[in-house]
Amino acid sequence: MLSRDRLNMDLDRQSLDLMLKLLAVDYQEEQSATVMGKRTLNRNKDRAREVYEQWKAEGGATNQPEIEDVSTGNLAMESLLSLTSRRAGEWFKEELRTLGALDHIVDTVCSCIEALGDDTTLVTDSMLENMKKIDRCLRVLENVSFVNTDNQLYLISYKAGILVASLCRALDLCEKCFPVYPINSSDDKESTGYVIYSLVLAVLRVLINITHENEFGCTKVGDQTDFIKTALTCILDTPRHVPIDMRFDMLVLSLGLLINMVEHCGVNKRKLVEAETCRSYEVTSDNSTSQVPATKALCEVFSTRFEIAKTMEEQDFGEPSTPKASPNKSGEWKESDSGIEWVVSSAKKEKEDSNDTSRVQPPENDKLDNLDDEETFTKALHRAGKHMENSIIASYVALLLGCLIQDNTMYVSQVKEHLASGSFEDLITILKKFLGFMNLTRAIGSTGGKSIAHVIEVLEGC
Repeated sequence: MLSRDRLNMDLDRQSLDLMLKLLAVDYQEEQSATVMGKRTLNRNKDRAREVYEQWKAEGGATNQPEIEDVSTGNLAMESLLSLTSRRAGEWFKEELRTLGALDHIVDTVCSCIEALGDDTTLVTDSMLENMKKIDRCLRVLENVSFVNTDNQLYLISYKAGILVASLCRALDLCEKCFPVYPINSSDDKESTGYVIYSLVLAVLRVLINITHENEFGCTKVGDQTDFIKTALTCILDTPRHVPIDMRFDMLVLSLGLLINMVEHCGVNKRKLVEAETCRSYEVTSDNSTSQVPATKALCEVFSTRFEIAKTMEEQDFGEPSTPKASPNKSGEWKESDSGIEWVVSSAKKEKEDSNDTSRVQPPENDKLDNLDDEETFTKALHRAGKHMENSIIASYVALLLGCLIQDNTMYVSQVKEHLASGSFEDLITILKKFLGFMNLTRAIGSTGGKSIAHVIEVLEGC
């Protein structure tokens, strides 16, 4: 219940220690309870279920375990996940590791992934619940491993790398599920496909964290059987099974992971260059099983996105570069997965509400003008957003190809021959724009900026 106050609540050491102790209560109860004790225990469980059911009925939680699964340990784990995924200061990240919380979370992730099995033709309700729990656990692991070398190394090394192996297996399993459970609408967040999609993004984010400027993590992930091909499939084929407006995150995260893996690891560079994979869904209309070199497939993705961005930029040349401000400033606070955010109401929604006679209505002409302005503004933003998406994806592919050839001149000709222009000119152009944009928005640190600048220098010297 404390997690309702997401903006002001923080978890102290005493509460964290209590939750960790409660995680082991279920096992102790089953082992030590007498007949009379079990009756009392069941009575208390029934009371807890009543309170939990009432809380959910009041809208206290979403994506929480079903009422039949409620137990002391389960509730403690869900509370821990809910609270720690919101705010994670440096001291808290350290406490999670030293007090053993990471052990519990990793063990939960691995056991749930193991329970998924290998059958991708039928996702049962039990498998869905496991996927949702894995997703929640990974949100915590993502936060505690972000720019925290100690936690990254701990997660990579824990039980001989069981987490890395489990995550790579989960990603492969999810990819195989998508053809059977595609997502038809981005609004259908209760569908099986959406649960799988959300899990894929969560897995990619954790893998990105543990491979960020970490050669040990890159080597460990790259050692997993056929993982390079699995990551390539996330770029080249899997997005075809999700709506267009949901593909960007998957593409960027998958490309970001491959960039991390090859930037400081020569073995992974060789594996990627030697890999054979399918062609991108964007350049072939059928589900062809023919294989091409990974560098060729990636160059095709770059050329496609670069040309789209270039065409959109040329079409917009001479038009006002900055759309006028939205005519509608009204809105409301709404709760989302990222916390509390302000959502602007649209003029169209206001028009739908115009039948409410209790409100003072503006003149009809003003309302129509506002609606037209709002639609024009929305279209301009949408077009700018699509141009930015294509530019960013092209930039990520260019960065990946640049990382492949830095310190490996033997790969230069192999990459060049697959580029439409036969040179690195387009890669350099898009990367310079990307670096300028990132510096302008301060979206990257000094290390990231230097890495991109170095790749540009390498490409210019080839």
